[in-house]
Amino acid sequence: MVSNMKQTILDTARRLFTENGFHNTSMRHIAAALNISVGNLTYHYKKKEELIEAIILQEHEKYERIPSPKTLGELNQFFLDAINQKNSRPYYFKHYVELSQICPNIYEMQVQVLRDLHDALGEAFHDFAENGLLKKEFSRQYQGIISVIMTFMIHGLPDFYQAREGDEAALTLHGFWSLLIPCMTDKGREEFEALKLSLPLFPPPGSTWASR
Repeated sequence: MVSNMKQTILDTARRLFTENGFHNTSMRHIAAALNISVGNLTYHYKKKEELIEAIILQEHEKYERIPSPKTLGELNQFFLDAINQKNSRPYYFKHYVELSQICPNIYEMQVQVLRDLHDALGEAFHDFAENGLLKKEFSRQYQGIISVIMTFMIHGLPDFYQAREGDEAALTLHGFWSLLIPCMTDKGREEFEALKLSLPLFPPPGSTWASR
């Protein structure tokens, strides 16, 4: 019974954190949504920092290291999955740095995931260079490109760009590929052009966004 109640609390808190943000959701809001008193809520979780920690650590229990992309299509899906993760968990990514300070366990989790992302992209770019899709002479630049990609995976675009463009996911995906296209060999560009027609979120040829 207690276990079921704790899970109900976590599910409700996750929904409210997603809808309203971490800072705009209070223990009183969560208790009201559950139709219980604040005292009953704090019997299970003393403060909302404990709630967000429990939510994130529970989600992390299902975490599996993302395989390194082997094709440009798999790399595109890798990018899309990262963008979707960020958009579906705003309570986590909007307070990414703050949450690491709230809970050492969350910080350790973040470090693990970042290392896995870094290694997956590093392995992918190395393989693409070996397979003639990326230029080997740019090998030193790939670490910098990975750092930029990971930064946007976590923090997203500045609000200025989101307001102007209106489609953060499409602009972010375009940005990732824009970093890689100059590093592609002729073979890589040919494969990318063949793939581009079927890539999700890519605009039709001739659109304003595509021509930038």
